[in-house]
Amino acid sequence: MGGVFRSVFGGSSPAAAPAPPQVDYAAEAAARKQEADDTAADARMEAINKKKKGRSSTLLTGGDGLGETAAGAKTLLGS
Repeated sequence: MGGVFRSVFGGSSPAAAPAPPQVDYAAEAAARKQEADDTAADARMEAINKKKKGRSSTLLTGGDGLGETAAGAKTLLGS
């Protein structure tokens, strides 16, 4: 009966599905591990740089204070 049905409606047998691609799971796992290690190393370096920067970014003056150039000469108010 299948042959009669195909001859009437012009159907043909479906094409064979292509074989799935071969996947190298070991290489993928190694690549993911390397990427995770790189990300962890970047985070570690960023933390170290933040610690090195420390409080110096919040200081507006140097260790000597303002000095004479910024404050200028002392004057009385209203003079």
